[in-house]
Amino acid sequence: MKRSLHRAPSLAAIALSIGIAGVALASRSGSDRDRAEALLAALSRTPAHARLAHEPMTAARRSLDRANEARAAGDEKHAPEIEGLAREQAESGADLVRAAEAEKKLAGVQKELSDVETKLGRARALLEEALARRGRAQAKLDELEKPKAVAPPPPAAPKPGAKAPKAPPAVTPKAPPAPGKPKGAP
Repeated sequence: MKRSLHRAPSLAAIALSIGIAGVALASRSGSDRDRAEALLAALSRTPAHARLAHEPMTAARRSLDRANEARAAGDEKHAPEIEGLAREQAESGADLVRAAEAEKKLAGVQKELSDVETKLGRARALLEEALARRGRAQAKLDELEKPKAVAPPPPAAPKPGAKAPKAPPAVTPKAPPAPGKPKGAP
């Protein structure tokens, strides 16, 4: 009894894995003919897809007809192989459609990328222009503030009732000596 309880989880796991494998096989197990016909029907639903995959679809239909003829002739060995060929041709058509849709998406993404790159270039140009303006404004500000730092402060206003400061004596320039007189002569 104990042994059967220990085996129950492992048996359940095995049964579950077999069930999953069975479901996977059931989804794949359709005959090549059924899968080829399903793909052809799916491709035929959309006119754009049918136009794009016209050649592989035509080849798949011809292969299905050849498989019918082989079965009618009693060639049971080659009929499934020809149906497999029809399935592969139909899958090629579906692959063509997927590739075309992927290329369409790629073209859209490339256009968006181009737009973003253009916007990025404009943004960089605006940023560089703003930085240049800022640099010019900073230089102008530095130029305007520089004389203030060098100039002496203005004299303070005299306080009421205080004596005015003495002005330094005025220096008058001496006239140069007249020509023809010796130096030091009165």
